[in-house]
Amino acid sequence: MRIESFTVIELEKSIAGWKTGLAHIPVYLNALGINMENIRRVLLYASERGVATVILPFNAPYGISSGDVATAPCHTANETIKGISVGKNHPYIKLLKHLSESYKLSIISPGLVEKRGRVFYLTTVFFSYPRKGMMIHRKLIVSKAEKPCGFLAGNSVNFFEDISLRYYVMVGDEIIYPELSRIPVYGSTDVIIVAQPLTKPVNRYLEISKYIAIMSGKWVLIIGGFIPGGTSATSIVSTAIISPSGEFVEIVADPSPTLIFIPQRYLKQGVATEPPDLEDLRRFYTITRKIYRMRSRWTL
Repeated sequence: MRIESFTVIELEKSIAGWKTGLAHIPVYLNALGINMENIRRVLLYASERGVATVILPFNAPYGISSGDVATAPCHTANETIKGISVGKNHPYIKLLKHLSESYKLSIISPGLVEKRGRVFYLTTVFFSYPRKGMMIHRKLIVSKAEKPCGFLAGNSVNFFEDISLRYYVMVGDEIIYPELSRIPVYGSTDVIIVAQPLTKPVNRYLEISKYIAIMSGKWVLIIGGFIPGGTSATSIVSTAIISPSGEFVEIVADPSPTLIFIPQRYLKQGVATEPPDLEDLRRFYTITRKIYRMRSRWTL
């Protein structure tokens, strides 16, 4: 169950300097200890290869999304949510803080269930190096299924900065709201991170993310991974790198542990300056609107 080896994909190897890493790795359901050990191995390897920031899969400690538990009756869901929630003193948070300082790199971990009193948030945490310290960004829109179970929307927009890049994170169904994809433009973001639940990703998330890249003129990094189930993966979300022009520079869709490294100088210099094509915008709004209507109808 532990990761013994993984494939490494290094893009634009001729470009020197710091890199950003995407960890397309297995996340075992309700197996905190195993998941933390796998994350430690990945971060150690990345730290030895000039990686400034590593992006981890959605809900990396537990592998369960808020959508999974929200489909159950709320009295049952609340107990499940409490079991996978994290706070500042949770072992997973303490581990990331320790590894960030020990391995001298920044870590982005999206899709965590954060418990604050009697309410919950879907939260991304960022451990920064060399500045040190933890920042959070809470999901700005919660679904109709999440609200009755105690989930609240975040009330502030936060960006994460490492040595040379500025990141903005979109979690789950946030990608179907076109207005949110404009935030990175106003915030002078270099990179948009799209984090999808490994169990229930948004329909056509690859296509939607492509149009987000085109519309914003930013690089989009989709962080995926897979949930192992017996001899095969029960669920796989692709990990992909999309250029501001909408080109898929790299995509990993296999249930095989893979690390993708991309130079930060390459991400920094590739931001688009031309406005998006009107036909691309039309397709983007058509797709997201269709999915929004479907979710409004059935996700109650």
